[in-house]
Amino acid sequence: MYPHIALDTPARKLTDAKLRTLTTPGKHFDGGGLYLDVTKAGGRYWRMKYRRGGKEKLMAFGVYPAVSLKDARDLAAAARKALQAGDDPAELRKADKARVAHETANTLQAVAADWMKHQASRWETETADRIRASLEADVFPTLGARAMAGIKPGEVMAAVKKIEARGTGRGRPGGPRVAAGQGHLPLGSHA
Repeated sequence: MYPHIALDTPARKLTDAKLRTLTTPGKHFDGGGLYLDVTKAGGRYWRMKYRRGGKEKLMAFGVYPAVSLKDARDLAAAARKALQAGDDPAELRKADKARVAHETANTLQAVAADWMKHQASRWETETADRIRASLEADVFPTLGARAMAGIKPGEVMAAVKKIEARGTGRGRPGGPRVAAGQGHLPLGSHA
């Protein structure tokens, strides 16, 4: 009947001009389940209602104006796309947050600190200090904040070669034993 209107595109009732002057408390719907919830205290929160498994669910997208109308619509469109694919967008968001938290906790620097703590009883103080200093000088600046899962073997080799080129100050190449497979700093996931 109206070929120029996509059926999966919700009606758009809100505008930027309307949002800037909106002060009436309540739910102000844009379409497709997206609405701006204006509180009595004046807070403006983007929300989206949707149904999954016969139950009504709610997703939060942030505070207006930090999250613009366009951004809220884009987030709602992504949530609808997940629903069409058979996924629950809230569960996908929760899984993504868990993945990010896991990666954040498993940076090379965090894994190295744990490894050094476990090795401390086996090492002399001088050895531990030398390895820590070498990691801090040669490895942590480029790889320390990176998630272990995202570090490529070539990046580790570049760090090792940098250490080897500098030497240890004792007339022989070497430094912290960061190569995988030598029984030293593990390059896998850290739980």
